[in-house]
This record gives sequence, C-alpha cells and structure tokens, in this order.
Amino acid sequence: MQASREFTDEEQLGALMTSGDELSRRARQLVKLIVGHMIHIESIYAQIYICAAERYILKSNSHYGVDLNQRDDKQQVKFMPDAI
Repeated sequence: MQASREFTDEEQLGALMTSGDELSRRARQLVKLIVGHMIHIESIYAQIYICAAERYILKSNSHYGVDLNQRDDKQQVKFMPDAI
C-alpha cells in the first residue's frame, strides 16, 4: 500500500523557506568562521611585520656600533625616525 499524496503549494513553499532558513543559518556560520580565520591570519601577519621591523632596527643599530643586547642601563639608545 503506497501512501503518496500531493503537497500543496503552501506546504512546498514552507519546506523551501525552512530549507532556505537552514541554508542562511549555515551560510552565516561559515562567514563567521571565515572572518574569524582571516582576523587570526591578519594578526599573524602583523606579528611577522613587527618582528621584521625589530630585526631591521637591531641590525641597523648594530651596523652603527650600537648593540642593544650588550648595552648597560646607563647608556640610552635614542630612536630617530627621521634617520630612517
């Protein structure tokens, strides 16, 4: 015995809207996940740039005879942005 029936337009529309809402919810979750990963990746890039800048400053200071790792506390090293 087969129990088949025709769905009305309202039932089909309701089913489509429900599946559409589910897709919208999943799409929003996916966008949140992607944006979260992008923010994490951007923070990693920022950390890399900061490390590169620190390394450049250390390298340029050691080139001019100033070793920031070996200096005593009385000696002050002035950072002059105009010199770069």
